[in-house]
Amino acid sequence: MCISEPYIFAHPRTGEPTVNQHSGWTTITPKTYNQEASSVRFSFRAAIWVSDRIKHQEVETTSSDVAAVTLQVESALLLLISIYVPYKRPQEEIDLQERIACAQDIIQKTREKTDSALHVYVGGDFNRHSNVWGGKEVAPDRRKDDWPILQFMVEEELDSMLPRGTITFSHNNGLHPTTIDLVLVSPGLQAAMIQCKPSDTDHGGDHRVIEARFQMPWEIRTTRRLGRNYDKADWGNICKAVSIIPRPRQISTKEQLNDEAERFVEAITQIVADKIPYAKPHPNAKGGGHHPLRHSGLHFHLYGTRRQNGEGETQTAGTYINRSKQSEKITSHK
Repeated sequence: MCISEPYIFAHPRTGEPTVNQHSGWTTITPKTYNQEASSVRFSFRAAIWVSDRIKHQEVETTSSDVAAVTLQVESALLLLISIYVPYKRPQEEIDLQERIACAQDIIQKTREKTDSALHVYVGGDFNRHSNVWGGKEVAPDRRKDDWPILQFMVEEELDSMLPRGTITFSHNNGLHPTTIDLVLVSPGLQAAMIQCKPSDTDHGGDHRVIEARFQMPWEIRTTRRLGRNYDKADWGNICKAVSIIPRPRQISTKEQLNDEAERFVEAITQIVADKIPYAKPHPNAKGGGHHPLRHSGLHFHLYGTRRQNGEGETQTAGTYINRSKQSEKITSHK
């Protein structure tokens, strides 16, 4: 269970920032605290609860807003990252870059340390708008701060699993619904995904609890996605294909411009897929081959939060990570 902005209090004996502990669960929290926090309540803003039935190991992070843990699943290793990104002007871009850099450092170091196939799951409140995950309803003036996230997704080969336009946040009065909570996964998990959607249970928060379910098949290919071999591309043929893309109609509004830009990007993406071959894998590349994961079910759930008076009390709710041999099982936790 990944939580953003968990309820934090000072331990009665040590005074250290802590969260509620639960029998049968291990709590993963950042060991780096926000020294500029106005109270212990904001010492860190990301956490993970892991069932003790799953073999796991905490991963050290350098940010108070990033928590990470690895889960051993048969012959594969799963890296789970919970992240929170604040949106406070004028340093919103710096805040985003710092947390993404921390997540990338975790992914790269974990990949270097393991010979197992590595699957990556990143979930959290990114507090950023984009038509890529928010859909066409996102106002053009709110789409300007998504680039670092998109670059992160490309570099680490992550895809957004929520259906485009899924509402994950709205104010308690129901106004201004939007998509600012993301679930990003690597290709192996994408292939194993059963569903990713807001939970059917309403916990009363302004953020929706996001439920992601993955069913590992008998055998899944876990090689890293191959890059394109641009040296082998027939650029004359590609230029010809681009030249016959239908020209846009007269554009008179921002909405029409966005629609035409989206249509053009889709056309270019299809041309690249059709006409540029994949590069051959390096013979010494790690993570190749097939890794049997016999009927293991993995279910992850992303927090729900309810804020009161801006920085007041926060309640959290979600459901736990569960691994089953034959059937899917979901247990709610509040």
